[in-house]
Amino acid sequence: MKKITNSINNFEYNSDKKCLEGKVGQTNLTLSICEIIVAEIPEIKGFIAEAFSVIEPINGEHRVPNVKFQKGDWYVKILITSGHKYFENNEINNFCFDENTEIKLKNGEIKQIKDICIGDTIIDGGKVTATFKSTSKNQEMYVLNNILVTGDHTLLDEELGVIKVKKHPNSIKYGEYYKPFVYCINTTTKRIIIDNIKFLDWDEVDDMDIVMLRQEMKDLLPERFHLKDIHKFLECGLHPNTLIELDDGRSVPIKQIQVNDQLRFGEQVLGIVEINGKDVDKVKEYEINGFKFIGSSNLRMYSKDLGGCVSTLDMGGIPVKKPRKLYHIITDSKFLRINGTIFFGIQTNYLTVLVLL
Repeated sequence: MKKITNSINNFEYNSDKKCLEGKVGQTNLTLSICEIIVAEIPEIKGFIAEAFSVIEPINGEHRVPNVKFQKGDWYVKILITSGHKYFENNEINNFCFDENTEIKLKNGEIKQIKDICIGDTIIDGGKVTATFKSTSKNQEMYVLNNILVTGDHTLLDEELGVIKVKKHPNSIKYGEYYKPFVYCINTTTKRIIIDNIKFLDWDEVDDMDIVMLRQEMKDLLPERFHLKDIHKFLECGLHPNTLIELDDGRSVPIKQIQVNDQLRFGEQVLGIVEINGKDVDKVKEYEINGFKFIGSSNLRMYSKDLGGCVSTLDMGGIPVKKPRKLYHIITDSKFLRINGTIFFGIQTNYLTVLVLL
């Protein structure tokens, strides 16, 4: 049996058409008679509805603008017949600020956001629980009241309510943005106050989200669960010494991973997350199929042996000493593999598609 293995980061999901569009590298196989199999998640099924060999790269990139084609690649359209839930909410979060954005702390000190530290307390009393450093690639930046911020960042306006920066009538689209990184934070109030503008933090949750969490996770969360409790009970982070495989064959601790690193299975690191490890509810050592790892109580994984998608919320584990920091990474595929186990990233689920003949 011949097989073509293709990573999901070469595909984009079209929620309206319920299909994946992307590329498969040069092949002599007849793709139209190939079967679509997602090896790790058998619930996903689909078939190739359209495929053609790309003569000029622009022909493929016109169909899928964010995927780079070369002459000889194949454009492939895969209709998904089951398992749509694994592709929902598939956009990468772009909720970040320019590095020099000034954040006022409760003690009166002013810091640039790139220098904000875990444990800092900002002007509204919110304690910083996590910091984010992300690539600025493909980010659309806007200026709102002299604040340089990504257009998809959400704010709370007294007159307009909840609104994206790019939709705000006072925002102005910025030109080309050449700085390599943008930054964000999470706080216990889930807000970031800058010059009296109330931005949501990276998680972008509000009181209605809390109501839904109370309903959907009532057996796992305290009865009086509030915004400030998200970090304590629902943080997802790994021990700083968790080994991550790179595409050059090295394995390095997750605390040493850098933005733009390439992982073993082709995932590109779009962002790195540092998390306060001392304030989370639990840090435990878990085991899946003989693989042991240390992390917080809301890590999400896929394990065929455990029946599909699982969370450390549902696993036993052995309590260990909490590290000062936990870490996670943001990838273009929304997942990473650690010792053969799929860990879903901060952004939620995504997969590897295998095209088999």
